[in-house]
Amino acid sequence: MFKRTAVLLLAALMLCTSGPAPVFAAKGESTEYEDWAEPVKLVALTFDDGPGAYTEYLLDELAERDVHATFFMVGRNTTGKFKPLVERAIMEGHQVASHSYKHAYLTKYSASGMKSDLEKTSTALNDAAGGSFSYMLRPPYGAKNSTLLKTAGVPLIIWSVDPYDWKYRDADYVSQNVIDSVKDGDIILLHDIHQTSVEAALIIIDTLSQMNYEFVTVTELARRKGYEPEAGSAYYSFRGDNAAERISEPSVSVFPHLGGYCVVVTVEDGAPVYLSFDGSDPSQGEPLSRTGHNRYRALVPRDSVVRVIAAWDVNGDRSREIDIDLHGEEWID
Repeated sequence: MFKRTAVLLLAALMLCTSGPAPVFAAKGESTEYEDWAEPVKLVALTFDDGPGAYTEYLLDELAERDVHATFFMVGRNTTGKFKPLVERAIMEGHQVASHSYKHAYLTKYSASGMKSDLEKTSTALNDAAGGSFSYMLRPPYGAKNSTLLKTAGVPLIIWSVDPYDWKYRDADYVSQNVIDSVKDGDIILLHDIHQTSVEAALIIIDTLSQMNYEFVTVTELARRKGYEPEAGSAYYSFRGDNAAERISEPSVSVFPHLGGYCVVVTVEDGAPVYLSFDGSDPSQGEPLSRTGHNRYRALVPRDSVVRVIAAWDVNGDRSREIDIDLHGEEWID
């Protein structure tokens, strides 16, 4: 489990000022597109039934492509040798969600049985993730009924593009099936327990990226399309024209202060900011307190490894991360 962000020196924050010469300064990423550019099309790539033997390779390839996905994980798969992949997925900006504890038909359970299974799954995911999150649900086989909708307590996420990758173990066939049918706002179903499905996913990403598609998590897709998913409802896609912008990277400046550093973080869109200074996942701590209009400040010790994100939802809708290694930096009291 990653350490939670340590309690910052709140009493000294009032003295933390942006001096004349920052040690480090990084400008946040712009979220604006050129007026002449074709509108970006958004899709959510989702993977069921893992984590499994091919999930680590998939995460490597997604990181190489700077693509985020949503993993609907089976609870019992997160308690063994694949457990570290849950934490890694969230750390790298992917969304982790529930796919039941042992991939059974939830509709065959009583309400109490459903609740028990989903609570057990959430416990397993939280234990592996090293945090406490709310997990959207994709019921196995997409099977749902009124009892599950009332009992789940979270939105149910189904899918709008199903290439039957579990049946057709052919990466070219599966990828072409998706490429030929996908539309802006779709949710694509794949399974990271099959090697051919992972290979297909990479073909899909490389091809659709050239067609002006952006791959986002389910939560980010919903927000940017103007939806607020509600518990008790099932969603197959998030189509529409109300696209909001991606959360911008924070702008970060670091100034020498009181034998350590003052970190000043500004985020354009007002999303909460999370910071760690010991190299741990920033999303595991509490958001920073705002000290001005879209501005946040924190004191960190010397030789810190600072990691900063902005996030509306740290498990599914977060900016790209800024990392600052302050080991060995020169500073002046």
